[in-house]
Formats: sequence, structure tokens, C-alpha cells
Amino acid sequence: MVEQKNDSADKIQERQWKTKVVGAFIGTRVENRIKGGPENESLPELCMRVINSFERRVTELLPAHRAALTALMQGVRAEQFSNSQELASAITLGTTEFIVNNVSIGELEKGIRDHDVATRGWKPLNRVLCYEIEEDDRIRLRVPEVFIQKPMEFGGLFISGLSELAKVLKSDTALANITTVIGSSRLIYAFKQDMEKGGFAITINDEENKIATAEISAVELVKRYAGE
Repeated sequence: MVEQKNDSADKIQERQWKTKVVGAFIGTRVENRIKGGPENESLPELCMRVINSFERRVTELLPAHRAALTALMQGVRAEQFSNSQELASAITLGTTEFIVNNVSIGELEKGIRDHDVATRGWKPLNRVLCYEIEEDDRIRLRVPEVFIQKPMEFGGLFISGLSELAKVLKSDTALANITTVIGSSRLIYAFKQDMEKGGFAITINDEENKIATAEISAVELVKRYAGE
């Protein structure tokens, strides 16, 4: 009986966490679309633009649920809104509820990652790390959208991703000219000491925006992370 209660409590907590992170992800995307419109846009024009744009993106990310998401957006179109915040709330709450009930975190992450790979040219290394060739001699690390409860889990996956990159650098002759691996983000700012312990040098530390840039030579990265 106690085990059943614990299982139930765990499921409730898991659902609450999933609702929170998915809601934040969807809400940010909707707000960005609302802010990205032309000046003097009427409310009906804004609603149509935002709904159409959001529908295109969310069905690209979750193609297996295209019909259901399209129907959901049709329902939003049928509503009357007094302002953009009512629109944002309707899209965010409806889409979040649908994803929480019908889509696993893994499926959502994969859809986002696949979209980044297809549209940005990122090359995936693992769940939390991708890269792109920024210049002939430089690789930039990219972190796709991920939803992880435990920071230590992210750290382990990040190191595993660096190990995969080390193997690629060592084996792929097309990357023979790469001399530097670089990354810039709020995550790096938050974990500057860990990055330095991992062989990276912090070259930019933007206190105002809480963004840091770290870099490591390709030779050093292979030496530290290739697993030999």
C-alpha cells in the first residue's frame, strides 16, 4: 500500500514537472511570435499570424501528431480574443495540455533536435550536445532544447557528448583543419568552474547578460575525451 502511494506521488510530481517545463517552452515560443510582428498590426492580423506560424512549427516538431495539433489550432482560431495575452494563454495552455497527455519528453526533444539539425545544419553528438563547423578551423558547440530534472544527469551527458566529438575529430579526415572548439551560453556561465576543470578556457565572461564563452584546442579535447 505504501509503495502504491509512493508511485502515485511520483507520477503526480512527474506530471507537474512536465507541465512546468513544457509550458515554459511553449509559452516562450508563442511570446516571441507575438513580439515579432510588424508595427500597427491589428489584433485579428496578429492572431492569424501567430496561430499560423505556431501551427507550422509545432507540427514540424511533432509530425506524428499533425492532425490533432491542427485541430487544436483550428479551435483556437474559432475563439475571440480581447488582447494578445488571451491569445498567448489559449495557445500555451492548450498545446501544453496536449503534449503532457500525448507526447513523451523524449519524442519532444527528438523533434526539436531533428528540426535544428535540418534547418541549422547542426550535427548531433548525443541528447544534449550538437556541433556545427563555424569556420574552416573552428567548431562551435550547440546545446539543443532538453528537459532534464537533475543537473548531474546533464553534466554526464555533456561529457559523453564531448567524448563523441573527440572521436569524430580523431577519425573524420574532413575535420583535419579544426584547431579550436568553442561554445557560448548561459549554461557555460553557470558552470564556468566545471568547464575550466574540463580543460576549457573562459575567454569571455559577460556578467550583465550572464553569458560566458569557453574554448579548448582540438588537440586538447581529443587528448582529454577520446578515452584512450
